[in-house]
Amino acid sequence: EKQAPVLDAIGDAGVAGVAGSDDSLKKSRWVPREKQGDDVLDCPEMGGGPEEGAGEAPSRVRMGSSDTIFILSYSIIMLNTDLHNPGVKNKMTIKEFIRNNRGIDSGKDLPGFFLQDIFEAIWHDEIRLHGDPEAAGNEGLVDDFFWEGILRRSESIDEFSTKLLLSETPPASTERDMLQVIMDCAPLPTLSLCYESVPDASVAIQAMTGFQDLAKINAYFGQADAVNSLVRVMCQYFSKSSSGGVLSVRSQIALRVAQECVAQHAPLFRETEWRTVLDVLLQLWALDLLPPHLSDFDDFAGIDGKPLESLCNLKPPFTPPAAREPHDPDAAAVADVGTSAKASRRDSTEVGDGFLEALTRWFEDETRDEDEDEIGVQRSGPLGLIDDLGGQHVVAGDGESLPVVSSDPAVVHQHVKLYVAKSGFVELFTASGISRLSPETLQILAKALVLLSRPTTWFSAGLSNGSSSPSASPSEPTRISGRAETLAADWHEVADPVFGLELLTNMTCMPMAPGQNVSQIWPLVSTHFERLLQHVIAGGEGTEKQFIERLIVNTLRLCIRLIGNPELVPTLLTLNQHLSKLPEGLFEAYSERIACGLLVLVQETSLPHSGLCTIFSLLRRISETPANIGACSAGIECLNHWLSDDGELSRLLSLQQFPELLATLKAFALQNRSTASATALGHLSSLVPQLARGARCLQSTNGTNWQALWVPTLHVLADIAKSGSQRSSAQAFVALQSLLLERGTELSVPWEELPFSAWKECHEQVL
Repeated sequence: EKQAPVLDAIGDAGVAGVAGSDDSLKKSRWVPREKQGDDVLDCPEMGGGPEEGAGEAPSRVRMGSSDTIFILSYSIIMLNTDLHNPGVKNKMTIKEFIRNNRGIDSGKDLPGFFLQDIFEAIWHDEIRLHGDPEAAGNEGLVDDFFWEGILRRSESIDEFSTKLLLSETPPASTERDMLQVIMDCAPLPTLSLCYESVPDASVAIQAMTGFQDLAKINAYFGQADAVNSLVRVMCQYFSKSSSGGVLSVRSQIALRVAQECVAQHAPLFRETEWRTVLDVLLQLWALDLLPPHLSDFDDFAGIDGKPLESLCNLKPPFTPPAAREPHDPDAAAVADVGTSAKASRRDSTEVGDGFLEALTRWFEDETRDEDEDEIGVQRSGPLGLIDDLGGQHVVAGDGESLPVVSSDPAVVHQHVKLYVAKSGFVELFTASGISRLSPETLQILAKALVLLSRPTTWFSAGLSNGSSSPSASPSEPTRISGRAETLAADWHEVADPVFGLELLTNMTCMPMAPGQNVSQIWPLVSTHFERLLQHVIAGGEGTEKQFIERLIVNTLRLCIRLIGNPELVPTLLTLNQHLSKLPEGLFEAYSERIACGLLVLVQETSLPHSGLCTIFSLLRRISETPANIGACSAGIECLNHWLSDDGELSRLLSLQQFPELLATLKAFALQNRSTASATALGHLSSLVPQLARGARCLQSTNGTNWQALWVPTLHVLADIAKSGSQRSSAQAFVALQSLLLERGTELSVPWEELPFSAWKECHEQVL
């Protein structure tokens, strides 16, 4: 009741009440100026108000803006601290208080008698939260008193939701200034210290929640730089705390908050922030926590439907812990968490909790016996969990929240993996996540992936991708020293560029949302792939066999997915032409993979004229590797696809591709004792008779008739009979006999439709 004048003064929006219930205050409030004390007489700004002559107090003071109330409230808090804090030696005077509040009412001054009344009320009675301290001069009790008051007050008020507040009210200048004041106080070091040093899970959770709330508020006010800085810190905390292959409680806390911020603020990211996000994904892969669609790379299957044997057999460096046997007494989760632990967890993670309350609990814990503050024994495994924080944690079986603690590391790993599969890090690299990005952000992400997908050895050799980063060098996750550091560093040197190339290809092949277009990032992507291929062709591949395999596969994937876009066809075909120029040893090693990729390409797409020329060139190069039976089989299957389908064959003939077809069949037929050779010779000997006898229903072929195809086919068979191996030469000679001399058989032609002079000329040329 003694603070009634002050509380009334700020109680109404736009109108402040000054009435009080304390008689002594009423009597002293409107003392005429000539009867006031020296401290009042020395203040020229002080006046008695509109009713000072009568010594009666006005009941209301009207204010011009609601912002005045906020400013005055803050001023009152500062006055209360100044007058009653024993650490302040020079107390504020009435004159200073009035001067500090000059012009706060939309540029006008508040009445002097009103400010005097507030000053005197605070002077006589300190504003307290609850009750009185036990004993004057006992600072420990005073501190406990205030912290206990905050706890009781937090229990009596409604839950506070930053998200709700920011979604329902527009930003104003006052709130923006308040945010600036907070950021000027440099809260990040304080939050970092609490997260890193306080051995209490609830404090670490609230410290990370503080980072998250600051990111939300800064995003609300459009402070992109501050948001990016906060997200970068949160991601780096996870990468640092899990770099040794251990899922500690701190790392789980950082992962939970970081993924929420990444999912919410990704459209604001720059290249440095994207690289930090990619570092988190790489660390999750190293811990074997990524879902299969990100950790298992797309590849082609052989013609038998079985996966091809891959040289890129990257496995996470940290082996997941094996599940313990049911009879193992340590297999159970941390016992006795009970209802109180669940309630504690719920209170510490929901929006109603506050960072200040968590600090209060910690301060209270510091006053207890030392025995109660001992941290539990740390537990770890091959990919173990370290309970590096005190407090109680609940094992959440559905993987919906973190952190989790169990004496069985396999349980923790399983639950964290379930959580990661639903997290913002994973969702961001799906079609729905990419669709939320603006074209500018999409380009920035593509640049970050280009930088990541450059092998370190190639980069040190001077390979440039024509892109620049705003930072001097990409941020790298801090890793612990020792054997784990060496193991992780060696693995990351190989895995990072492979993973970056996969994500870049996946993103480029994804369906784009309205407003997005693959052409916005295609120049960057195509240039990057072309320079990588040129580096390999020049013999600079070194020992990066795994990366080269993924480079070849992803080049074909881009062509399969994007060949239908006319704008991209020239550059796609250029990339495929580079594949045909690979060094002999490399091409032979990856020929089966190239052939299987070409088979998917010809079966699922409609290639233009220039595209067919490129495919035939690659097939002829594949025919030069007869020892690779799988490659030759897949290559001949490409030809079977065209020759067995009347529509495809008609299209080949209409595009004047018959000479290319004959040259490719000849290349396969020249092989010795292979299935591909026999199949190619069979096509050469049967195609023209089938066309001549009408066994094939072809569409219009621009006037092409079987006589025009018969002559070049005879020449190809004659070349095989002359230059081929013993077996292929004999088979070609038999085919020539059928085409030139037989009548009434499946391989003979209708002689009545062929002039004798043409037959004689061909016969002589063949002989």
